[in-house]
Amino acid sequence: TDYAALLSRNLSYQYPHAAAVGLPQKVSASQIAHEAGSDYFARIVAKPGFLSRDHSTAVERGSAHHLFLQYCDFEKARADIGAEIERLKNIGRLTPQQSQSIDAPKLEKLLKSKLFDRVLSSPAVFREERFAAKIKPSMVFDGYDDVDTDFRIIMQGAVDLAFVEDGKLVIVDYKTDRVRDIQKLCTLYQKQLELYSEAMRQSLEIEVAECIICSVHLNEWTPLNNK
Repeated sequence: TDYAALLSRNLSYQYPHAAAVGLPQKVSASQIAHEAGSDYFARIVAKPGFLSRDHSTAVERGSAHHLFLQYCDFEKARADIGAEIERLKNIGRLTPQQSQSIDAPKLEKLLKSKLFDRVLSSPAVFREERFAAKIKPSMVFDGYDDVDTDFRIIMQGAVDLAFVEDGKLVIVDYKTDRVRDIQKLCTLYQKQLELYSEAMRQSLEIEVAECIICSVHLNEWTPLNNK
């Protein structure tokens, strides 16, 4: 036996899937979105001390709006949003502080938009629908498009709102970021919505026709340009 050749061959061996070794086994969709827009989110978090309370108040208000949209009865809210806020407070879905921080006229206008006309006409509506899906590394991380591997990353998360329309799924993602232009949200959350689309297709086994960004702050919504 040529031990020198054998040793040389063993030492020069390269694992064919070395590029996948450092990949995480599990990720969350929101984590990916924050990493994709890391510079933006770093600026949002790094507020000066004298603005910290204002920032905290805005976050709390955004959280209250998000909770309201998660738990409210859409039809009742359209008819009398004040009564629906009170009902959610009474059953413990909203704290008294959260119920007071909600901008009722803004949410009422949103709930009476054509988007929620579509939601209420749907035969099946999903709210806070949790999922776990197997995602290709190239969908999550840049630089893996040409990596040949059958490795899959488990992605977990929840979709704010989804509804069936004409036999296909429409995904709606609420955003409470205080931006001036809704297109900014489309840029920040493009990847997250693409992952939601793939995850919900796997989870519900329904083709996704559309993903929509819904800005609570701007009281606007827009379809995302899916790749």
